[in-house]
This record gives sequence, C-alpha cells and structure tokens, in this order.
Amino acid sequence: MINLIAGVINAEQAEIVVGLIDKEKQALADQMLDMADEAALKGVTVAIDSIIQIIPDINEEQRKQLEDYKQRLIDTYGMEIPANTAHRLSMVMEGNGRMWSEYPGCFERHLQRRDGNPLFPPERRIVLRREIEEAVKKDKLEADLFKIRHKAFLDTKLVLLNNKKNGSMAEVSDIFRETLELAEEGAKFGASVYSEIAILDNTTEILAKSMNQAMPEGADHLRKIISISHLNRIEYSAQYKRPDTPIQKEELIATLLSENLSEITSVGVMCQKFELDKLTPDDELRKQTDYLPNTHDIMTFLEEAISRGFSKNRAAIIMDAWNKGLA
Repeated sequence: MINLIAGVINAEQAEIVVGLIDKEKQALADQMLDMADEAALKGVTVAIDSIIQIIPDINEEQRKQLEDYKQRLIDTYGMEIPANTAHRLSMVMEGNGRMWSEYPGCFERHLQRRDGNPLFPPERRIVLRREIEEAVKKDKLEADLFKIRHKAFLDTKLVLLNNKKNGSMAEVSDIFRETLELAEEGAKFGASVYSEIAILDNTTEILAKSMNQAMPEGADHLRKIISISHLNRIEYSAQYKRPDTPIQKEELIATLLSENLSEITSVGVMCQKFELDKLTPDDELRKQTDYLPNTHDIMTFLEEAISRGFSKNRAAIIMDAWNKGLA
C-alpha cells in the first residue's frame, strides 16, 4: 500500500493521484446531474420551500438574507421548479460548483434564460447537462474565432492609422464604420466577448471625437449612427437575428423579459423611438421590427404569464422597467 503521508510517492505521482480523484469526483457529479435530468424529464419538480429552509436558531440578519433570497427564487422560478434546476441551485448553495459560465455566449445564455423559467412553455424549461456542455463548446469556438478577427483588426487597421499619425478623414471614417460593424457582429456572441466589445466601444469614442473635431457640423449625424449601432447590438435581438439562433420566434418576448432590467428599459426606449405603440402587428414597420415588441405586447404576455402562475411581483418590476423607457 502506498504511504502518501510518509511521502513515498514523488510529486509527479501525487499529481496523477489528485487528477484521478478529481476525475472520479467529476464523474460522480455528472452522474448526479444526469439523474436530476431524468427526473425533470419525467415531470418531477421541487418546491422552493424545500430548497430554502429557514431554521429557528439563526440571527435576524441571516434570516432576512435567506428570506430575500427565497423571494428572489420565487419571483424567478415560481413555487415549484424542475428537479434538475433545483439540483443545480443546491450545488451552488453548497459551494460545489456554479450553474453557468461567468460570461456565457449566445447558446449557453439562452439555455440560462429558459432554465426553470415560467415565462417559457413547460417543455422549454427543462435544460439538460449535455445541452449546457454542447452550448459551452459551441460558444467557446465562435468566441475564439471572433477574438482572432478582433486582434487582426487591431493589428492592421488601427496600427496602420496610428503609424500614419494623421490619416485622411475618409480613412478614419472607414475604420469608424468597420469598428461599429465588428461590435455589432460581436453582439451575436454575447458576454463571451465582452472585453473585445469594450475595446471596440473605446475605439469608437476616440474615432468619433477625432471626426467631430475635424467636422463639428457632423456631430449629430455621428451620434445617430452610434445610436443605431447600439440598437443593433441589443443582445437578445442581435442573437435572435442570427441564422442559427437558438431563440424560437414564439419565445421572443419571453427571451426579452428574461434579460436584466436595464435591457428591458432600453427596448422600451426603442419602442418609443420607432413609435411602435402606435402601430398594429399588420403595419409594415412592426413586421420589420418583430424583435422589438410594443407595450401592448408586453402587457398581454405578462397577464397571460400571471394567469399561469408567474409572480405578480416580478411582473410589476418588469413592467416598471419597460415603462421607464417610455417616460
């Protein structure tokens, strides 16, 4: 028998042993996830009350934190959630891993939106381990390819412009346009390329400032161009317009209302800008901008969701965020 305490094995062998242990632990965790997936597919749900149990002998601050967390879960998932969603939540609470990547790409992000979410139909709320793993791989591949294109852009166009010291206005304008186009392309890949998008945004500001100094009369036009570009980069709509989008047309509003509140407010702003509230679904502009719903669409969807058990409190918060964009 190998005596680990006595240091009989060397460092390399110890590393192998640790690797084997980690591999065995991962296999066990995957097995547990698969069992939870099977239960969810059979319709097994778990009550929020059984996940968050507030015991008597805790102090008031801890009690409040638990009650607040429990309410957030209820607002997000309702009183009952799929067994596999509950298992993933329990893993996070116990410090045994995280449910999602810190910066998910397009495909993982949509699984994250759907997971246990009562805004989606019951069959779309079930998200399996293998789906998440496949999505992460797909997102990583396309993010890596975008990062290569991003680096090539910085290493060629911007370096060339810097080396020329004073490029012509036409050259600066072309690079400005290409910078916006690349940022819009990156929006399709979600948070997985957030740092690259941040660099492009900074570059856009620098180029716009240079162009405004040379041609002050064009400042308003530049602002409009940048505003339209940001409209094209609203994450859920940018991802919906992908040819291979994971977002189904009938779940477009559910997708929007699963975004953060500032994103919902931003779309409310766009609704006002395009005066979509004045149009019917038959109007041509509404047909062209079906990824930008209007207030009637949002209210109708939330009312139907509430009738199916969606949190009235969460619906009110969402509606308030939307209306801020119309203020």
